[in-house]
Amino acid sequence: MLCLSKDIIDQLGLVKLRTKNVNTATEQIKLDIYGTVELEIMERAAVFEVMELKHPKIKGLVGQIPRESFDLLIHPGINRLIPNPEHDNKLVLDLL
Repeated sequence: MLCLSKDIIDQLGLVKLRTKNVNTATEQIKLDIYGTVELEIMERAAVFEVMELKHPKIKGLVGQIPRESFDLLIHPGINRLIPNPEHDNKLVLDLL
C-alpha cells in the first residue's frame, strides 16, 4: 500500500473511496482509503490506491505491494531501494 499524510492527499485532490480497519503496532484503527495515484520510482510506474497516514512526522510510506510491483528491494547496508539484483536491473514481475 502507498500511504500519504492527509495534507498531501488534500494537495493531490484525491477522493475518499472507503474506510478500512488497520492493525498498527499498538492498536486497531480505521483509516481512509483514497484513489488513485500514479507512482513512479526509478523509472518504473504503476497506479495505486492511497491509505491515509496518521503520523506527525512521516509524510509518506511505500509498502511491500508497490515495491514488489516495481521489482525493488530494500538494501539494508545502505538503507536504499535498489533494483532486484537477480533480474539484472530489469523490471521482472513474478506471477506464481
